Amino acid sequence: MKRKTPKKSTLSTIRIIAGQWRGRKLPVAVIDGLRPTGDRIRETLFNWLDANIDGARCLDLFAGSGVLGLEALSRGAVQVTALDSSRVAVSALVEASQLLNTSALQAIQMDAIQWLKSLANSLQFPFVTSRRRWNLCRG
Repeated sequence: MKRKTPKKSTLSTIRIIAGQWRGRKLPVAVIDGLRPTGDRIRETLFNWLDANIDGARCLDLFAGSGVLGLEALSRGAVQVTALDSSRVAVSALVEASQLLNTSALQAIQMDAIQWLKSLANSLQFPFVTSRRRWNLCRG
């Protein structure tokens, strides 16, 4: 008897750990090498940023799951720009922002390094969490 292999899902979920969307589960793309930032790390990071995150404009480079930007919005950031080169990851971020009924998340499919080179405005908290190895120190 031949075994059926289960169909691989293209979406998984992440959980917002604090703020207005605390406990909400949101879709995240299933992409090889993508590892969303864990709850403990996020909790520590946002404990450090707590006094400064309210009203902040954030950048989530190599966003992947977008969990850092979504957590920032949940905790009071007013805008998050999330960049990822993966169409699937960006689509999942758009879906998450629709589920949260927020227009404060701008998900862009683009090479993050090229986008940074063209950046004209400044941001307060650029989150850089790459799921790939990048040679960012190019001369």
